[in-house]
Order: sequence, then structure tokens, then C-alpha cells
Amino acid sequence: MKKDCDLIAEPQFKDVCIRGVVGSLNGRYNGDESKIIAFCSIADEENKRSCYTEMGHTIRVWMRDEKELRNKCLKIPEEKYRILCLSIALSVNNASGTTISVFK
Repeated sequence: MKKDCDLIAEPQFKDVCIRGVVGSLNGRYNGDESKIIAFCSIADEENKRSCYTEMGHTIRVWMRDEKELRNKCLKIPEEKYRILCLSIALSVNNASGTTISVFK
């Protein structure tokens, strides 16, 4: 799938492709974050932010439990993307406006 996205010359459209793959992986594998993390880990550096941001949004589709969301994001090996995923997944979860710490 990465090879297909790599064929796209325009950076913004390549990003759309990357995000689409994340959504597809999430749907196909019922929220199995390991498939998404494996894909995002091989994405080009300029696409990793979009990849892990989309992961934060899509895992939210499968669950609402903050502990489970946190555990999924904590499996990301790169700290900056782990924090990004946590902030996206938990902020989406927190529509009430109360503060949630991503570092519990």
C-alpha cells in the first residue's frame, strides 16, 4: 500500500492516500493497531504525522474507553508520534471539555 501512495507526486494527495490506508487498515482489521503502526512506521517522514494523526482518529471509532485508547497509542515506538496519537485520541474522546492528561 505504501508503494501505491509513493506513486503520487503531489505531497497533499500522498497524505490523503496515507490517511486512507490507515482508515482501511482500521476497518479491515477491526481496530487492530499493530497493522496501523506497522504501516505508519514505514511511511516517509513527511507523512508520519498524518499517518499517526489518522490513527488517533480512527481507533476512536472502535472504542470509547480512555484506558484502551491510551494503551493503543502507547504501542507507537516513536515518542513524538505516541504523544500525537494520545493527544488526538483522547481529545476526540473528551468532547465534554474536561481536562484529560495524556501522561497518566
